[in-house]
Amino acid sequence: MLLLALLCAFFFLGCSAAKTEPEADTDPVVARYRDEVLNKFLRPKIIEPLQRAIDEDLRLQTHLHLKVADKNPFRAGVCSFGRLLSLPPLLFLGVSIDLKSECSDFLDRTFYNTNTVALFDWKTYEEMRQLGRTKYGLPLADAYLPSGTLEQGLDVLEVMRNIHVFVGKYHYNMNSQFFVEHQSESKTLNTIGISTLANSIRTHGTGIMNTTVNFTYQYLRTMFDSFSQFLFDEHIKSPLMKEIKFFHDLQVESGAKQSKNGPVVKSFYQSYPFDRADRFNKEIRKLGTTTVEGGSSLTFLDRFRILVTQIGNAMGYIRMVRSGGLLAVANAIKYVPVLSLKTDVTKFGSLVEKDHLSGESVAAGQNVDLSIENLTQSFVGQGFEYFKLLVDVFAPEFQSADSTHHHLSNFYIIIPALTLNYVEYLLTAKDRVIKKSSQLRLLRRRLCHRHRLHPQAARPDRPV
Repeated sequence: MLLLALLCAFFFLGCSAAKTEPEADTDPVVARYRDEVLNKFLRPKIIEPLQRAIDEDLRLQTHLHLKVADKNPFRAGVCSFGRLLSLPPLLFLGVSIDLKSECSDFLDRTFYNTNTVALFDWKTYEEMRQLGRTKYGLPLADAYLPSGTLEQGLDVLEVMRNIHVFVGKYHYNMNSQFFVEHQSESKTLNTIGISTLANSIRTHGTGIMNTTVNFTYQYLRTMFDSFSQFLFDEHIKSPLMKEIKFFHDLQVESGAKQSKNGPVVKSFYQSYPFDRADRFNKEIRKLGTTTVEGGSSLTFLDRFRILVTQIGNAMGYIRMVRSGGLLAVANAIKYVPVLSLKTDVTKFGSLVEKDHLSGESVAAGQNVDLSIENLTQSFVGQGFEYFKLLVDVFAPEFQSADSTHHHLSNFYIIIPALTLNYVEYLLTAKDRVIKKSSQLRLLRRRLCHRHRLHPQAARPDRPV
């Protein structure tokens, strides 16, 4: 009550002083008195405590599920700021003081500054703004900051610009649909999942999906060129033709044995001998090795295995972009009641025109209808069939009679040797990990032994 009485007194003083406004600007005594009252009493005693109290109340209400404070009104009491915020602007010696505007500016500035530091808390601050508008009637402005989450991870644009680096540094898990970094200079490894791509697509919009897929397809075209050159090389093509002849002879021999014992049954699952794959692998190794960064030596079959892996990673990334886009669209359209394209859904634009609203309202309604239609087509139609598009682009060139890519049909015969090469790579990597761990254990034992013999030698704070 005392606070309201003081505010009313300032209000009547302001009304009586409004007549002497030019006098207040020229009289230094009046100006000094006005600044002293405003800066030493009104702001530190009324405005700033009110701003902090409203900010604290909004934060506690928003984080009520965390049980951060006791909100029982019978024990903690209830503070109502509605009467203060409903007061009209106070005019004091030529200065207008609006409590609602002061609190709104303070909250807008605080929410914006804190949200820029942690973009993943955008939803929390949006809830606080909505609560401030509903509970206190404050005209809070939107921050217009890009939304983010804790699972944002690598951005889809960053991956698109460095797709050649991404497919070489990350490994793809086809069952769980996520990428994990091969090795890192830090103690942690980055991962990319469907939710990560969905959050990134929500930030940039669904239009980024087509751009990403087209950019990846351009990269795949260069990879297929290297793939074709490897199989066309005479040092690789000649052994492959030899293995194909052996495999066909094995099929004929298997069919002859079946004809002696009964009717001939054509089998599409002929076994390929392990020793032939091992021999082919050794023959490729004789062609020479190349030294890469890190000092390791790679055979031509190792490089081809890496090339096939990178092609698979690029196609896996396209698959994850499609899944992430569907997840983002599903989250965006979950409040739309009708998703069927065949159902005649009531349009916002027609309703706005029926009510004879302004042209801007009609345009806004049409934009809403277009957005809902695009989201519905993407979700109900299960997005775009990117793999089918890839097949439609490359299949006619490979299947034409006058095509120069007939040597690509020999790829199937190299798969056994390629699989054996991959198994050898896994065993080598496992031995390397075991060796590294044994070296770490040996180093730890030596450090412990040194610490037992010389306790002061192992202390980092030992004086020199």
